[in-house]
Amino acid sequence: MHWLKRTYEWLDFRLKLGAPITEAVTHPIPRNTASWWYVFGSASFVLLMLQIVTGILLAIVYVPSAGEAWNSLQVLNQQLPLGWFLRAMHGWGSNFMVAVVLIHMAQVFLFGAYKFPRELTWILGVFLLLMTLGMAFTGQVLRFDQDAYWGLGIGVAIVGRVPILGASLVHLLLGGPIIAGDTLSFRGEVLAPDGSDEATTEFTCNLGHDPRNNAVRAGREAGDKLRPRVAQWLAL
Repeated sequence: MHWLKRTYEWLDFRLKLGAPITEAVTHPIPRNTASWWYVFGSASFVLLMLQIVTGILLAIVYVPSAGEAWNSLQVLNQQLPLGWFLRAMHGWGSNFMVAVVLIHMAQVFLFGAYKFPRELTWILGVFLLLMTLGMAFTGQVLRFDQDAYWGLGIGVAIVGRVPILGASLVHLLLGGPIIAGDTLSFRGEVLAPDGSDEATTEFTCNLGHDPRNNAVRAGREAGDKLRPRVAQWLAL
């Protein structure tokens, strides 16, 4: 274990993290603060680690393609040992993380823990809350089923109504002008294009071009015409 100690000393000499971590761990706190109200911050961190680990494992199987995204999830559910359990842990972990983070932020606000000298901690916490909500929303798109499609369509229709920046934000959320294969690859995956992207493009035509003009209705009309062509890869 000598090499481990040397590695720790090498990192600590450059990052100087040992002293503040030790100070935080050994900091005395009143005995009456040892209650369940103070576990939500640690629980949020544990759930975040769970999401990272299960997300990496899911990415090994998941195919970020308009034609194969749903099929890859079926392989995970039906063919791989405990694949369904891994996906359930990631899905339910996302729900629990949103709930726990919201409870934690409410607890911090009600207890006045955002006051001096923790103002920056509160600002960072609000930013992390928004990031958590954003990841929970965009993560469901990776399924690329009906629920994901219409949920994202409604979301970008709302975002598109933001003054001035609406169109740019829609393009950012979709990874392009429409919901298609690029929407999946934009979420940090490597897109494997195939012929079904063309059907997806038609299926989602005009959805992201101008969300102010009944974008969801336009997408629904296009979907009604093309549903038989994409039924084999789209979850009904």
